[in-house]
Amino acid sequence: MACAGAVAIAAACLALAEILGGLALGLIAGHGRADLFPFVAVRPWLFLILMMALAGWPPRARLAAALLGLVTASAGEAAWLGWHGGWSGDGALGPIARAGAAGLLMIAVMEAVLRGAAWAGGRHWRWLAAAIGLGVLLSPGMVAWVERAALGSGEAPARSARPPVQLLSGLPLVWSEAGVAATLAGGRAPATMERLGRHFTIRPIATADALAPQGLALIAQPRADAHDLVAIDRWVRAGGRALILTDPDLRWPTQLPPGDPGLPPDAAPLAPLIAHWGLRLVPDRAAMLAIREVMVGGMHYHIRPGAPGRLSGEGAACAILADGLAADCAIGAGRALVVADADWLLDDLWVGMGSHGTDRFRRLADNGAWAVALLDDLAGLGPRHPADAVLWIESDSAWQAGWLVALCPALALLAGGLIGRRRCNNAPVVPNISQTYPQAANKHKGGTGTDFRHTDR
Repeated sequence: MACAGAVAIAAACLALAEILGGLALGLIAGHGRADLFPFVAVRPWLFLILMMALAGWPPRARLAAALLGLVTASAGEAAWLGWHGGWSGDGALGPIARAGAAGLLMIAVMEAVLRGAAWAGGRHWRWLAAAIGLGVLLSPGMVAWVERAALGSGEAPARSARPPVQLLSGLPLVWSEAGVAATLAGGRAPATMERLGRHFTIRPIATADALAPQGLALIAQPRADAHDLVAIDRWVRAGGRALILTDPDLRWPTQLPPGDPGLPPDAAPLAPLIAHWGLRLVPDRAAMLAIREVMVGGMHYHIRPGAPGRLSGEGAACAILADGLAADCAIGAGRALVVADADWLLDDLWVGMGSHGTDRFRRLADNGAWAVALLDDLAGLGPRHPADAVLWIESDSAWQAGWLVALCPALALLAGGLIGRRRCNNAPVVPNISQTYPQAANKHKGGTGTDFRHTDR
C-alpha cells in the first residue's frame, strides 16, 4: 500500500497542475472572466496523465490520490472565484458541484481504462491504457461534452411566452442584403438577432406607419424620411416603447457597391428626431471599440461598441447613461432607450470562437445579453436569469491577483504530504519473523535452567 504522504503529494501535484494550467490558459486566451471554464478545460488531460503515472499503484491508493486532488483543486478554484466576487448571488455552489461530478465521471472512465488494459495483459499494457485514454479524449465531441456537463448551459433559457417586438431597420438583421432567396438558401442572421429571437417574437415592418399602438419596437438605423420621423415621434408619445439605435458613423460590413439603394444609412438617420427630444449626437472616434460598463435592471454588462457616437442632453426628458453611449427618454406616455451605435450588433465585436461562441463561457462581451436586457426593461419584464451573467475581470493584474489564494489549498496539501512522506521513510521497520522449521522441545522454555524447588527429606 502506498504511503499516505505519497498519496497526498500526488494529489497536490494534480491540484497545482490544474490550477496553474487553468489560470495560464485563461490568461493566454484572454478569457477575462471569473468562472470555471479554463480549469475544466485542462482537467481531463491531467486526469489521464495522473492515472497513467500511478498505474503501478494499488487501485485504492490511485483512486484516493485522484479524488483528493479533485477536492483540493475544487477548493482552490472556489477560493479564486470568491476572491473575484464570484460567490455573490444565489446558487454559487452549483457550478462547483457540477464540475466536481463531471470530474468524478472522468476518474471513473480513466480507472476503467487502466483496469481493462491490465486485464488484457501483455508486457506493454500501460502503453495500451495510455493509447485508449487518448483515444477517448480525442474522440469527436468528448471534451466538449465533458465541459458542457461540468459547466451546464452557458445561455439563459429561452422564454416560453415571447413578447412581440416590431423591427424597423435598414440593416440586414433578418434578411440577407442579397435578398430573401439568399436568406432562405442558408444566410445567417447576426447572433444578436438569434438571441433576441429566443426571447421575443420578431416582426419586421417596412415603414414607421406600420407600428402597432403602444407596442414594443426595435428601431435600428432605419431608412427614414421626415414622414417616418413624425410617425415614430407620435407613436412613442402615444405610449410606444422603443429601443432606438442611431449611429453617426456606421461601419457595418457590406458587399454592395457604393450608391446601391440596399445600403444602410451611414449617418444617423434619426438625429433630427432625437434632437427634437432634447438629445445631441456627435461622433466619438476616441471611444472606438472601447469597452463600456453599463447597468440594466441591477445587472452589469460588458459592452463593446463599434464606432459609437456620444449623446448629451439639453432637457429634462432624457437621462444620459454609460458615459454618453445611451440615453433613457420619457416622451409623452411612452419611453425610448436611445443607443448611439448600431455596429454593436455585429458578431465580430462580441461572439467568441466555436459553435457555442455566444454563451457566457466563450463570448467576448455582453452585447447580445444587453440587447435582451434593454428590451426586457422596456417591456417591464425585469432582468434576465443570473445564470447568463458574466463576472468580468478587467485587467491581467486583477486576473493574477487571486493566484496565491487559489494555490493555498494545494500548497498546504503538498506540505502535509512531504511531512507524511518523511515520517513514512523514518518509520522503523519491524521484521515479521515466524518459525517455519521444527525445533527440539525445550523443557526449560519459559523458565530457568536450574530447579530451585525444595524437597523434604
